Amino acid sequence: MARNVLSRMETICAEVMEMPEIFLADGEDDDDVESTVEIDELDELAADEDDAESVEDCDGEKSKDASKSGDGKGGKSSKEKGVSVKVNCEDKKQQKVGKWISRALRAAVNPIVSKFNLNLKVNLDLNVANKEGKQEAASSASKQQEAGKAKPTAQQLRRRADLARIKELEKENRHLEKVFEKIVTAYTDMKANLTEKATEYEKLKEKHSLEESKLGKLVDELLILKKAISNFETENKKLEIEKIHLNKELRQEREDKTHKIKQFESKLEELQTKSESEMEKLKEEAGAQLLEKQATLDQKESELNQLSKQLQTLQEDFAKSEANHLQNSQQHLQKQAQLELKVMDLMQKNRELTASGQEHRFSNSTVREDSCGTGHACPLCGSMFRNLADLQIHVESCVS
Repeated sequence: MARNVLSRMETICAEVMEMPEIFLADGEDDDDVESTVEIDELDELAADEDDAESVEDCDGEKSKDASKSGDGKGGKSSKEKGVSVKVNCEDKKQQKVGKWISRALRAAVNPIVSKFNLNLKVNLDLNVANKEGKQEAASSASKQQEAGKAKPTAQQLRRRADLARIKELEKENRHLEKVFEKIVTAYTDMKANLTEKATEYEKLKEKHSLEESKLGKLVDELLILKKAISNFETENKKLEIEKIHLNKELRQEREDKTHKIKQFESKLEELQTKSESEMEKLKEEAGAQLLEKQATLDQKESELNQLSKQLQTLQEDFAKSEANHLQNSQQHLQKQAQLELKVMDLMQKNRELTASGQEHRFSNSTVREDSCGTGHACPLCGSMFRNLADLQIHVESCVS
């Protein structure tokens, strides 16, 4: 049966090496409490055995009654938590071996929780067995000296076989310790990998928040530019209206000019009959008026050209600012898309890790509660849960 325990521990070690994550139960204090309780129980058993041996040396019939009462106590103590083994024998040493096998089976079912109990109980059992072996060897040597060359009894042969069995169990205990060390190293490596992924996710989250703040600033700048564009459009409309008004005035002035020229020509025709002096005077007045009107017309045309140039420069500046804004917004959108892809990749990797862990745990057994009643702890926030299904749902929500 101890070999079955050993094979079970090896299979558990192989499965743990393939697991993506091992949730370490916070039950070391409980293990210390259980170990102290079990030490007291072992001391009581050792005291009972010493009393039983002393009674056996005094009276044979009393030793038989003590062995029967010891069998009753051993039967009750063999019913422990988890896996139990019933030993139907009269020898107390065989009962202790049965108890050790029961503890080893419980350690194979849950090796992480009972790692300290297993080593402590085995060492205490071995110490008690060696002590009893020495006492029995001394008593048997004294009896052989008294009885001469008497043959060993059946009880002595059983004790020798038990001592040989204890040596084999010591070897198996050392092998179990090596297997447990492998489990602990695998767990530490997986926990370090998980913490590294969590730090990387936090860094990406901070970078994403910085990019969001930059995006908010760009949005504010865009609103300012939109406001400036609206102001420019209103100003442009005003300039267009003023241009139309100036064109109307120019046409009106041209029409007035042509009308006045016609009037002047008619007057000239009427005054042709007049004297040459009056004709020259009228020509000078008409020339002066024409020059004045031409000057005013040239001034209006120059003002119109300046307004058109200002409008063109404003349009060019607006086109440049709009192109720069579009380029900045495209660069920001590209950065944001890259960050979102990285975040989604990390979340997918985390889901794959948790999904593989859940698949392994459900294939091994159904939803299994912790034997010590402490539950399972979340590696991110430290919250405790009763079963693995609730812990899986909480890990997904905690990561997201």
